[in-house]
Amino acid sequence: MHYLGKVKTFAFFVLLAFFIILFISAFNGGMFETFGSSRGYFYMPSMGGAIPAAGTPQIPGVPNIPSTPPTGPPPGGMMPQTVTLTITANINPSCAKDPSKDKEFHASVDGNYQMSVNGVATFKVIRGKHMINVWKMFSTSDIVNQQWDIQSDTNIQANLRCICGDGFYMAGNFRLTAYGGDKCTKSGMKPKLERTVSVDPAVIPLRSKVKIITGPLKDTVWDAWDTGGAVNGNHIDLFFDVNSDPVAEQKFDQRVNDNIYAMACVSRNVFPLSGTAC
Repeated sequence: MHYLGKVKTFAFFVLLAFFIILFISAFNGGMFETFGSSRGYFYMPSMGGAIPAAGTPQIPGVPNIPSTPPTGPPPGGMMPQTVTLTITANINPSCAKDPSKDKEFHASVDGNYQMSVNGVATFKVIRGKHMINVWKMFSTSDIVNQQWDIQSDTNIQANLRCICGDGFYMAGNFRLTAYGGDKCTKSGMKPKLERTVSVDPAVIPLRSKVKIITGPLKDTVWDAWDTGGAVNGNHIDLFFDVNSDPVAEQKFDQRVNDNIYAMACVSRNVFPLSGTAC
């Protein structure tokens, strides 16, 4: 019995020494190495939190977080780190008729939609690849429907440019028709074939330029010189002289179908009349 007691005592100290050695080995790198020094960050197993500061000294004895961010999910199936994505939009030039009111843009990350009125939208995202959309109504952007690999706090600069271009504002969606036969416009000038349009002056000022930016007449510029009793609201009547020139009528039918719609921009300034007076 005395011998058996000594064996038990010896076994106890052997086990105790084994656990002490295991603990020291884990603390000096084994366990913490497993939890992410090779991934660029590590997790405290007891807390489940992440220390995101890359390249800075951490807990003594634990490898520093490398400056190169990780490229994949963390080991062991643990939750990946959340980072902040800030999108700053510069809207230039403005598409609004009143530029002081054109302050907002729209952004989405992986379908999470957000609108900003001060040029900045902030999202909390998980490290990894994200689908990012940035847009302004009636505008195009160099950051539209792109995928970004976000591995740390990131600030994306989006330069949004109005599709109308400099000197024009977006007037909206307009019904397009054709007319002809007129010898004199409301402005006192003879109409120019495929250049003059009749408009509602309450919507489009006379002597302004009208740029059509969608449809078969995309990128054509017209002179708003005329008005018409049947031209009201968002309606643009294009002078193709279809009433007196069969060739012009056929040409119009080939390019557009009567009573279609297109987006139109209007010049911020009016222009001097040129051509032949009536």
